[in-house]
Amino acid sequence: MREVAVAVGPVLEETRNRLTIDVANGIAPCATDRSKVRQVLVHLVTNLARLSADSAIRLTVLPQAAAPGRRQLASQAPPARSPALPVYRGQPA
Repeated sequence: MREVAVAVGPVLEETRNRLTIDVANGIAPCATDRSKVRQVLVHLVTNLARLSADSAIRLTVLPQAAAPGRRQLASQAPPARSPALPVYRGQPA
């Protein structure tokens, strides 16, 4: 997730947007193509940043039940309060 924050840093700075990344407790590793997931997340956040200015963008990672032995990405409302990574404001953490 930090790689995503660093990769989108320049466009966030240019558009004066803020990125917060929340990762829920208990997220288990999943077998996936790491570079593909990174690419999708970078494109998603970059597009959001380019379409807005002076805004807050929040990326939340939550577990979701799937078929036995499988994990999947999902878009859901954030949990009541999960530990957040540092907010990106021009300098990578």
